[in-house]
Amino acid sequence: MDLRKTTFVFSEDINDTSVGNFMKELIPWCQKKENKEADLQIILNSGGGGVLSGLAFYGFIGDIRRAGHRVTIKVLGRAGSAAAIVLQAADHRIIAGNSEVLVHAVRPISLPQGSTMVQLQDELDRCQALTCRTMNILTERSNGLLNMRTIKKNTGNFARDWWLKGPDAQRLGVVDEIQSVPPFAPATQDLV
Repeated sequence: MDLRKTTFVFSEDINDTSVGNFMKELIPWCQKKENKEADLQIILNSGGGGVLSGLAFYGFIGDIRRAGHRVTIKVLGRAGSAAAIVLQAADHRIIAGNSEVLVHAVRPISLPQGSTMVQLQDELDRCQALTCRTMNILTERSNGLLNMRTIKKNTGNFARDWWLKGPDAQRLGVVDEIQSVPPFAPATQDLV
């Protein structure tokens, strides 16, 4: 973690409220004259959440970058589901050595009892379209290292979760860097 950069922390489920609150925190910082084009870092530890909230978060980080800020996102713990998409918005993506990224298909929302077959099919079609959109973000950002065939293979054609540890995430272009914990100094005394 580069503590010389301004650092913000996002460690919540991704939903409209948490993303909205995070935007409200970042916007005033971005607008300050002394922060014009300043680098910033986001520490991300989220199990994911709503795909539309995640896409809004992804777009917001893109806006910050277009305003001239260089954004680094560092995963400490996990970037699950929608958080994996948010991670892709950064200029530089770092994962801590013991952290993971989760890739999976968008899951349907619960429809009320008595929903019609048309409503159920509409929800499934919507999830399929959102899955294509999010997987395209992952594959495009990977610079050709990750493709849809690899995603389908590792998710059982989108039927299961795929957890990527740091080395796999880097090899597949989901992150740019793995940051390991610095070694501890050797103990100088025997413990009794």
